[in-house]
Amino acid sequence: HLKDVMVEAARYLLASGYSLAYGGDIHYSAGFNFAMLLKEMVMTYRADYKGENARVTNYVAYPIFHTISTALEAELIDVVRFIRVPPPVDLAINKKDDWQRILKAETVHDQYLFARCLTEMRLIMNESIDARIILGGKQTGYKGRYPGLMEEVLIAMTSHKPVFII
Repeated sequence: HLKDVMVEAARYLLASGYSLAYGGDIHYSAGFNFAMLLKEMVMTYRADYKGENARVTNYVAYPIFHTISTALEAELIDVVRFIRVPPPVDLAINKKDDWQRILKAETVHDQYLFARCLTEMRLIMNESIDARIILGGKQTGYKGRYPGLMEEVLIAMTSHKPVFII
């Protein structure tokens, strides 16, 4: 049911002419790949949108953006605009060499760095959106300071953005 609601909410917004911002990881199982579903929906409604590119903006935190393959990016180029959010400037990270270690997050320090990078991505994304729709999300096994959607609600409400919880 969650997948159906995600798809229908996105379909309605796209059909109504809205652009979507997405902060989730685009690497999902073949059984449910939300990025690919978004691509198909955008292509369906493109004629009504007068050909404007990138109706979906995917905000991707360091180090996750290093995992986006060139092939996937090429496949989504007309539909998804990727915003690669670098780590917070106050963190001493060698962006070129440390990303694989931080992505694994095996130590408490790397878990902290990863969580700070996710928070930075959510803050940057929040600056560019008009409202936030909350649907689904992890309750356990999350990599951030809080579960991602909980942190997004906190950031949105702190900056007085409307939040719609489904």
